[in-house]
Amino acid sequence: MIKGDVLYANCRCFEGKPESHYAEAVSIREALSQTKAAIDSREGSNDPDLQLCSSLSQGPPRPQLRANAQAFLDAHNNARAKVGVLPLKWSAILESNTSLVFQNQSGLRSCSFAKLSGTTYGVNLIWTTGPLVSPQEAVTSWVAANKYYNFAHNSCLSGQQCGGYTQVVWNESLELGCAQGLCADSALTICIYNPPGNTVGEKPY
Repeated sequence: MIKGDVLYANCRCFEGKPESHYAEAVSIREALSQTKAAIDSREGSNDPDLQLCSSLSQGPPRPQLRANAQAFLDAHNNARAKVGVLPLKWSAILESNTSLVFQNQSGLRSCSFAKLSGTTYGVNLIWTTGPLVSPQEAVTSWVAANKYYNFAHNSCLSGQQCGGYTQVVWNESLELGCAQGLCADSALTICIYNPPGNTVGEKPY
């Protein structure tokens, strides 16, 4: 059970244009470029391997969630199996990039909600004033919106948000990477999907 204040968001953006269930909050490109700038400032390095954004990092990934990666993956794939969708694969590169987004949010923005526009990734987020949620709790909270989703009409009950659920089970999404951590008085969990889901006018499966 998730304790404290909780905010959820899902976005699917293409060429910087939000397509559905968009949440106001720092573009992933901005987040990654800000993190790179901080690294360059500290190390005085212009190494092209630090170009971490639009092409996915050329350097070796630096996973931050080795202990939790399987838990995130299992929770996603259990939900996907229930609707007959093939399992996701864990991406160390997506995990590394997602970790950089979290570092930017925690270091510069006090874990405030991330505005992940300007990317071709799909994104799910949870921000809470309570303790850090487990991977299972995070995915369960997104999947819980399935009770509001009408598959026949590909619609969501008025006043509800189903984008978190539909991204989890989106058939064309193949890879997953997640990161999470604590700030002074809040916690943030971010999952990134490639290719993104929630294409307007299309069903998730």
